[in-house]
Amino acid sequence: MPRKLFLSFLGTNNYVNCNYIDETDILKKVENVKYIQEAILKLYCKDFNENDKALFFLTKGAEKQNWEDNSQFNRETKQYDLPNIGLKGQLQNLIEFKGSYEAISIPEGFSSSEIMQIFQIIFDLIKEDDEIYLDITHAFRSLPMLGMVLMNYSKTLKNVKLVAIHYGAFEKLGPATEVINLPIEERNAPIIDLMPLASLMDWSMAANTFLKYGIANDLKTLADEVKKNMAISKSESRSTISNLQNISSSIGTVTSNIKTNRGNEIMDGAQFITAKANITNFKENEKIMPQMVPIIDKLASKIENFEQNGLLNWLHAVKWCLDHDLIQEGITQLHEGIVTYLCQINGKDIQNETERRKISEILILLANPNYPFILKDDFVNRSKFMALSSSHESLRVIRNDINHGGNLNTSGKAGDFKKNLMENYNKVKEICS
Repeated sequence: MPRKLFLSFLGTNNYVNCNYIDETDILKKVENVKYIQEAILKLYCKDFNENDKALFFLTKGAEKQNWEDNSQFNRETKQYDLPNIGLKGQLQNLIEFKGSYEAISIPEGFSSSEIMQIFQIIFDLIKEDDEIYLDITHAFRSLPMLGMVLMNYSKTLKNVKLVAIHYGAFEKLGPATEVINLPIEERNAPIIDLMPLASLMDWSMAANTFLKYGIANDLKTLADEVKKNMAISKSESRSTISNLQNISSSIGTVTSNIKTNRGNEIMDGAQFITAKANITNFKENEKIMPQMVPIIDKLASKIENFEQNGLLNWLHAVKWCLDHDLIQEGITQLHEGIVTYLCQINGKDIQNETERRKISEILILLANPNYPFILKDDFVNRSKFMALSSSHESLRVIRNDINHGGNLNTSGKAGDFKKNLMENYNKVKEICS
């Protein structure tokens, strides 16, 4: 079982008791507490056990004024002698929390050097595969940004999972000097769930990976993770979750078929139509976060040119390969695509091996200037054959070179293949479009 880890920052203010309430469920409420950490541990960390831990990061001032007892600033005496039970004392009486806890000293964070020290201190305390609950209520100045960067850094290097980000919005009640005069039953402050922001960042990064590299794995992982948490989600969000899964699944099918040169599926185009429909369904869902729509629109732009039984789907797939440095796949796709295209415009079955071989042989003969060849009458568009023969031959040569490992004296250099593919793609596109 991965360890659950609660991370929180403690400040130096004289905090005022209030009631903290989950913003989405008013039944989740902790009454008359001074420290947000106590409320979060009671509400969201009740399933922590002896292997789990809460870490509280505090400067020397925070340790003196809010961790230890009786050291808050007294406005009357101008001394740090105000009677108060510090957070440490409150935690000792917190029967709902079964994990251990520890106070960690950190610098003030008044310089970039100190900020990086804080970053390293926290990172060194995180273990591989930790499930992290982050409280940023008193993460002053740059610490909220540090926290988010740290979480992404830790995801990459330690495979952690960010479970929750909480913020206790005491300021909704007004200045502490005024709140203290309110009856306790009126001091209701919401605990805000900031995980949607973290989720939006994750989806943005996954979409960026897909758009730049044509890799849909992160999209699928995110959708699967969302589904796994569906049991604790509100029922009305389940259609949104289902739509996200459908999008990631159909996009994954598209990328797999292009990376493995599944020509029949690419030409059929059903996968692209399905992906487009899933994207439309998602955008029509009223429950989605509006900020997700531009991300989904970016995904849609990648497949907008593909059509059901599209004549040039193969050419769009070659462009996809060029965009994502799938050079070997692009060479094969363009080489075979020329044959597919000539089959189509001559009324031949694009899946018939005999017909495909016949057209390939004609193209090879036409590309040989020393071999006189007359195209038979059962083929139309003779000019297309002639125009495409040189590209077909060029691609045949580099396809053999790359597929056979480049072990001959005549083998090309690595940088030559993309250049050759790009030149032939532009030439073929002009002929076929």
